[in-house]
Amino acid sequence: MKRVQKGWLQKFLKAAIDELKIYGIPNIDNNNKDVVSRELLNIILDELKGSQVKELSKILSSSDSMTEKKRRVKELIKEIGEYGSYDIITNIITNPLIVGLVIEGK
Repeated sequence: MKRVQKGWLQKFLKAAIDELKIYGIPNIDNNNKDVVSRELLNIILDELKGSQVKELSKILSSSDSMTEKKRRVKELIKEIGEYGSYDIITNIITNPLIVGLVIEGK
């Protein structure tokens, strides 16, 4: 390699390394995680009545402890019933995004 090219390449690589140190390595999976999270949320909310969605929002935004929030969410899920719960789980597992993740082993 010519001396000029070698010097330029070293400067380029040093600048790239410095940027990675400052900004970190980009996480490409974050966008995919956001899409999957939204899909899961949509599946769950689609099975709830409007009043149940409002109640869920009220529970999650309350100042209750996480233990109390989980207890209240569990009560809300009981209202959906056994078959409603089966529908949610079935829709989650058979969602194309989830199927792809299961097949990939993630």
